[in-house]
Amino acid sequence: MNYKTLQRLVEFSTVLLLLLGIFWVIFAAIIYSKNKDISNVSEYDSYRGALALGIAFGIILILWALLGLLAACKKYNCLLGTYNVGVFILLLVSLAILIISIVVTAYIKDYKNDTDCTKESLLKDLKKLNDQSYQMLCNVNCKCNYKGSNLDALSHGIVNYSSSQGVLRAQDCQGFSSIGVSNLKSYSDLLRSVEDTFNCSGFCNTNNYYVFSDVNNGFPNKDCKKEVIDFIDTNNTRIIIASAIITFFFLVSFILVICLCCKKPKGENFYQRTGEGQYKA
Repeated sequence: MNYKTLQRLVEFSTVLLLLLGIFWVIFAAIIYSKNKDISNVSEYDSYRGALALGIAFGIILILWALLGLLAACKKYNCLLGTYNVGVFILLLVSLAILIISIVVTAYIKDYKNDTDCTKESLLKDLKKLNDQSYQMLCNVNCKCNYKGSNLDALSHGIVNYSSSQGVLRAQDCQGFSSIGVSNLKSYSDLLRSVEDTFNCSGFCNTNNYYVFSDVNNGFPNKDCKKEVIDFIDTNNTRIIIASAIITFFFLVSFILVICLCCKKPKGENFYQRTGEGQYKA
């Protein structure tokens, strides 16, 4: 393969990286704008931070692609080497994501098959937290601020409630902190996020009302454990495909840049260079 062809291929790969960075920024920005209300809640600071990190990562990809494009067009070997270090790091990251996704595939079956949440320790803890919180909220020991009709309350097992006082979620009940589950705060925040995201309540069962988000959000009819596992299973397959393609792209780009740096341009003395690092005829 001649030098010009290699140069064009490297330029093309940097353009693809540039487009990937632009897509990443736009995608993260759209997700952030659609979830502004959620992002403004203090419990979702990590969610907001992840989206901001996604936008920042996209900007880094754009800047790195522009660096590579400049280096390839101007034949700056020093810049090409710097660019290729970044490509190698991205290659390792995408490869790590691919490996992790494959490992998740191996484990997800065990979680899916544990239909009663009696085998896997994480599922057992989440089920215990859900069951005890459900028994607490809107019952004798914890009055809830339920604004629905008396008929709806009766039909959904809401016993102890008031339209003017009480709590909206189990985390605000007086006895909540006594639930014997490790990582109580992080697990309850997780279940609240899952309820908000998937419109479900219950873990390995279905609650009659929302327990961790807001009792007035309506009446769920989905099991959160099933919703989360199905979501991870479906999207993990997509991640495997995407990360495999991106890993292959970074591998090819890395090899092409090495070949370009080592290739002697036709009609030019490879060993004579200007002070700027360009080849000198």
